[in-house]
Amino acid sequence: MFTEIVLLSVLTAVIPYLVSAAAQLYWLVLHGREELDRRRFARDVTVTALALAFSYWSIQGSGYQTVYYGLFTVLLGIPVYIWLKRPHARPAAGALTGTAAPLTATEPAHHDEPPLKAARTVRPVGLPTILRRALTPRHLH
Repeated sequence: MFTEIVLLSVLTAVIPYLVSAAAQLYWLVLHGREELDRRRFARDVTVTALALAFSYWSIQGSGYQTVYYGLFTVLLGIPVYIWLKRPHARPAAGALTGTAAPLTATEPAHHDEPPLKAARTVRPVGLPTILRRALTPRHLH
């Protein structure tokens, strides 16, 4: 049982390394030759290729059953990731205590805070919209 847990933890730790190495290789192919000198480009491609090879070797060495459980674990984390990335509505000042009037969209709560956004209307949201929101940076929402 201990061996299975260790293999599963190695697998779930290696997946981000594999994705990072693939992203680095993608960047090197698109922009590396233009932005890096020849020696540094060759070094970065070599390190990236070794990282990809090591990640793949680690995943292969974990075994079929561990890869299956690891994929299941990663897929279970996707809804949690989407839930954590959803936009949060801030309550108006005094909404919890009922003592102050709600703020308008142009009136900041403090002088150093940006103005509050106008309230959104609630309507059903489909899966493509949820995925798009989850994958875009929070400042673009």
